[in-house]
Amino acid sequence: MVFLRHIGSRRELFVDDWLIEEVHDLRLMLQQPAVKEVALEFDAPWEGPTSGYVTVFHDEECYRMYYRGASEQADSEITAYAESADGINWTKPSLGTVAHERWPDNNIILTGDGTHNFVPFFDRNPLARPEHRYKALGSCPRFRRPGAPREGALLPFTSANALEWQLMIDAPALSDGAFDSQNVVFWDQLRGMYVAYVRDWRHGYRTIRRSVSQDFRHWSIPEWVDFGDTPEEDLYTSAICPYFRA
Repeated sequence: MVFLRHIGSRRELFVDDWLIEEVHDLRLMLQQPAVKEVALEFDAPWEGPTSGYVTVFHDEECYRMYYRGASEQADSEITAYAESADGINWTKPSLGTVAHERWPDNNIILTGDGTHNFVPFFDRNPLARPEHRYKALGSCPRFRRPGAPREGALLPFTSANALEWQLMIDAPALSDGAFDSQNVVFWDQLRGMYVAYVRDWRHGYRTIRRSVSQDFRHWSIPEWVDFGDTPEEDLYTSAICPYFRA
């Protein structure tokens, strides 16, 4: 039996046998990444050994990197920033965006709400206003329900310059989930909506749910991502991103 796949003019990756009917004298092989130079060291006193949840994207100006920092020397978790012209050589600019008594020269862009897992992106929605060109989701324990994980809920953030961030609304955008990891969000150009892949727990496993939104304020109830008949396993982060040609 032949199954037809209608892909139109899209370019699709051969990541599995979904587009392949038969294979003769060849095999699919995943290219192995090679370790190169160190891109960035988390060596500032406000970063420490628990830096993580790195998010990198390219906009019309440069490559931008956001990551969590926290150490025994820091007062609490923070979100820090680095940038690069080529994606290889990175700098940590002294921003002055967030005043800090102990470290006045810092690359901190956010403290407080959202800093545990702040995940921003460059909004390619053609209807996005200039003051909302950058958006992000970040967890907040202030809206934690009894018995829920300490991350509580996801709040929507916005920025005009990728450095100074404000809450779009001081209320949860998403509250049905665990959110205790890196919750990926982006504008889906093909479907014309915002999409969030958030962390939750199911059957004792860490796994992923999906939610959509038209305005970045109001989101659908997250649905479980279907992995077919594959065995259940822990997915700490999803690392999902749109494929730019499909």
